[in-house]
Amino acid sequence: MLGLPAFPADPGPSRTPTVRVSPARARPGDAVLVTLNDVSPSSASSTSGTVLVAVPGATPARRLHFFPTPTGLQAIAALPVELEPGTLTVEVRLPGRGDPLVVSVEVVDPAFPETQLAVEPKFIAPSPEQKRRMEEDQAAFREAFARPFEPPLFDGPFGPPRDARVTGQFGERRVFNGKKQSQHYGTDLSGAVGDPVLATNDGVVVLVRDCFASGKSVAIAHGAGLFSVYFHLSDFDVRHRDQVRRGQPIGKVGATGRVTGPHLHFGIKVIDLYVDPDSVYRLAFASPAPATAAPAPGAPAPAP
Repeated sequence: MLGLPAFPADPGPSRTPTVRVSPARARPGDAVLVTLNDVSPSSASSTSGTVLVAVPGATPARRLHFFPTPTGLQAIAALPVELEPGTLTVEVRLPGRGDPLVVSVEVVDPAFPETQLAVEPKFIAPSPEQKRRMEEDQAAFREAFARPFEPPLFDGPFGPPRDARVTGQFGERRVFNGKKQSQHYGTDLSGAVGDPVLATNDGVVVLVRDCFASGKSVAIAHGAGLFSVYFHLSDFDVRHRDQVRRGQPIGKVGATGRVTGPHLHFGIKVIDLYVDPDSVYRLAFASPAPATAAPAPGAPAPAP
């Protein structure tokens, strides 16, 4: 089993509950952390929260899922990449309290760049057989992400899966072969075929699959609604349902799927939205209690 934070006996709230969002200024597509202090950690299941989102055609409020910390509760919120600059409101309702706790987030202009890319024609106009394969891939990802909400399986910050140059930024607007347009929901990291790819944090492998567009792919569930994905691999170093530690090799850089050359596409998903991995690296998760389980035998030490 992975080590989970061990919490002291619940003393209950001693002061007026407070809420804060960090960072207070964020870009569309960022993850932000909602922290409640001076509330009972045992109230996670009965505490509700929403982020009021103003995006045409989108659900106007995104639900927050809280998990306990040694001093209260936390939740990770994903800001939709389609957001316009402005102010968002976060509301949190506590059991036994009439009025919600309210805090705001300033959304700033992301200035996403545009990139022209050339790929094989089959990725722009796939055949019926290739479309069928793509539908099967999408179903496999849906199943992997359909995991009940659970407390964090990690006890420290997230880190990049490779110490490498960024060749594709999150949010880039991409034009393939001068026609097909899309947006980039991850970070591309340079590398040669065979270079190691490491787990961004502790978790459980929920998908290992050779896909049409993303090539050889791995997905890891980290708890707290967080998932990480690793695309275009040349080889796998893990299997479905493996428990992994931060910094553990999970595969090797490759050039499989829809690519212009060898690299790693790395993404992080919060519940149902991909977010900028850089924003997740910066999240200040609550420090765990001192007692945690020891790493599994033979598991590499966590990356610094």
